[in-house]
Amino acid sequence: MMINSQKLRRAQKLARRAQVQGSSKKWDAANRIMARATGKEIN
Repeated sequence: MMINSQKLRRAQKLARRAQVQGSSKKWDAANRIMARATGKEIN
């Protein structure tokens, strides 16, 4: 399984920004992207 590290890095950056802003919608989106990038889908 190949991890898309560029997408993963972007998602982590997005997640950090979402945490700072307290935006749970962005946090969920970032976690979804990270899960997809690592091949682990979170429900």
